[in-house]
Amino acid sequence: MINTDFAMVGQMSVDKVGQIHAVEYGLEEVEFEADSDFKVRVGGIDVAARRGETTRVPYWAGLVLEKNNMGSMRLPDMITELKQALSKERIAGSRAFQTLEPLFYVKLKAAMRHLEGRDYDRVYDMLLELFRMRNTKIVSKASSMKLSADMKSKLTVEEQAFYNVVHRTCAEFEAQITTVSSDGMGDVEVVHEEPQAGRPSGSGSSGGNAGGEQEQ
Repeated sequence: MINTDFAMVGQMSVDKVGQIHAVEYGLEEVEFEADSDFKVRVGGIDVAARRGETTRVPYWAGLVLEKNNMGSMRLPDMITELKQALSKERIAGSRAFQTLEPLFYVKLKAAMRHLEGRDYDRVYDMLLELFRMRNTKIVSKASSMKLSADMKSKLTVEEQAFYNVVHRTCAEFEAQITTVSSDGMGDVEVVHEEPQAGRPSGSGSSGGNAGGEQEQ
C-alpha cells in the first residue's frame, strides 16, 4: 500500500488522495474468469486463458477484458461489507468509529460500477448514510484534536485527508478569532516624510511676515 504519512496527507486535497489510492487499487491483482479462449496483450501485459478458467490480472486490465466481453472479474463482496459497516456504525453511536480498511471506499465504488437500476440506488443510499454518519463524527473530533495514530487506523484514506483539512481549517479560524492586537487595529505602517529641500520645517514662514506680504 502507498505510504501516505501525516504530513503528506495534511497537504493534499481529499480528491487527490482518493485519486492516488484508486491508482494503487488499479494495480492490485484480481481473479478473472474467462468466458472464452483467448490470448491477448493488454497494456504491455500478456494474458491468456481458456473458457471457464480463472487467471489473475491487475484490476485495470480486468476492466479492459470485461469491456471486450472476454469474461468477468471476481471482486470482493463489498456490498455485504457495506451492510455490515453501516450496521456497526449505527451501534457505535455518535462518538465512536467503526474501523474501515483504508481502501474501503475505493473498492466499494469499483464494485458499484457493476450495479444498475434499483440495485445501484439501494447501495448508493447505504453508502450515503454511512458517509454522513462518519462525516459528522469526523468534524466533531477534528475541530478539537489532531489526527492520532489510533484514529488514523480507523479511517479510510479519504477520511484521513478530510480529517486533516478540517483540523487545519478550525485551527486557523480559532487563531483568527482569538488573536487580539494591542490597539485592535492590527499592524499599520507609519511612514515618516522627509522635509523638502529649501522648505522651512516649521508651520509659519520665516521673517515674521504673515500672508507672504513683502516689506516695502
